[in-house]
Amino acid sequence: EEVGELDALRDDVLAGTDGLTTDVTDNSDLRSLELQEEVLRRSLKAANAGRMPTLAAFGSASYTGNDMEPFNFGGAAATDDSRYFWTHPISVGLQLSVPIFSGLTKMNRSRELKNQISQLSLQRSYARQQIDVQVRSALNDLLTARETMYAQELTVEQARKAYKISDTRYRAGAGTILELNSAQLSQTQAQLNFSQAIYDYLSAKAEYDRIVGREHGNK
Repeated sequence: EEVGELDALRDDVLAGTDGLTTDVTDNSDLRSLELQEEVLRRSLKAANAGRMPTLAAFGSASYTGNDMEPFNFGGAAATDDSRYFWTHPISVGLQLSVPIFSGLTKMNRSRELKNQISQLSLQRSYARQQIDVQVRSALNDLLTARETMYAQELTVEQARKAYKISDTRYRAGAGTILELNSAQLSQTQAQLNFSQAIYDYLSAKAEYDRIVGREHGNK
């Protein structure tokens, strides 16, 4: 029954070996650097926009009047409509704003942001090179651990058969208890080695998943 549990665990382990790749696009460290760079680029864009002159249009219009009696210099009687005086004042124009006094400060801010972007870009490039090396090493460790697990699985099967043979010989009177105990010990040791191989594989898989950005099972 213990061997059956190991076989079932082995099947569960190997179920997650599909799609192995060296793609580190989703690596959390790289993603963090990319987001930081994006924030800096947006800040630079905003800083540059603040240095530019702005042109604004404005305008106003009104419609006013009154019903006061107009002056009648000719002595003629005023008509009803002539009692009302209406005016329509309209004002339009353009306003140009040039940030003269704050321009130097904003220019220095833009230069500072550009330097930060350059430094972060170099940092991201260096990190990518390191992570590329790490993922290849982790993938190699993962494949090696898987092959070791296969080998230990075969050893368990061989030890299982050897124990059955020793047990049959002992029951038939052709073998000794020492031979049977030795076969049983070998089988137990093989099972322990197989369990260790599975653990080593799981550890290698966890490290590989961390590097390629699968810590939370998003792929």
